[in-house]
Amino acid sequence: MTTTDPTRIAGLLFGWGVGGIATLIGLTGVTVMVWNIKQNRESESWPQVTGTITTSRIGSSTTRSSPSGSNKTSRSDTDYSVEIRYTYEVEGQAYKGHRLRFGSNSHDQRSDAQKEQRQFPEGKKVPVYYYPEKPGRSVLVRGTKGNWGQLIGLSICLLVGLSILFLTIRSTMTKPDESSVE
Repeated sequence: MTTTDPTRIAGLLFGWGVGGIATLIGLTGVTVMVWNIKQNRESESWPQVTGTITTSRIGSSTTRSSPSGSNKTSRSDTDYSVEIRYTYEVEGQAYKGHRLRFGSNSHDQRSDAQKEQRQFPEGKKVPVYYYPEKPGRSVLVRGTKGNWGQLIGLSICLLVGLSILFLTIRSTMTKPDESSVE
């Protein structure tokens, strides 16, 4: 009669869980970033029309965290973003847009977001780049914000997740050693 080692089961569950989650996060993040880079490259050849900024403001989101198992005060991290709305016209058809650029619009410092926002005050006439096959898809700034650190981090997450899954699969397919046989 053979018994299953609880440590082996826990290890396999841990491997499948952590490996699966890390792979999912890494794959999703890398896919989104690659899509943004692709869209950026495509937007370089998009036609340009003149649009008008209708809304320009700074948005913020705050994430609060506290050290686990601690009575210390929670920390907060605030990201700032430029939230833009604009109108433009293509071949007599009116459109509304909101995308500043492909990729992230977030800034760690409010002053950085304000500096970018000053380039797009309400009422200003600006160049709008639109996708010729779907003119409702547009950007004001060609180019993704250089988040190479995020891409590297997500790629590492993906590789670690795949490695854990590979090792877990390999461990699942091997027979337990004879010490677990009664």
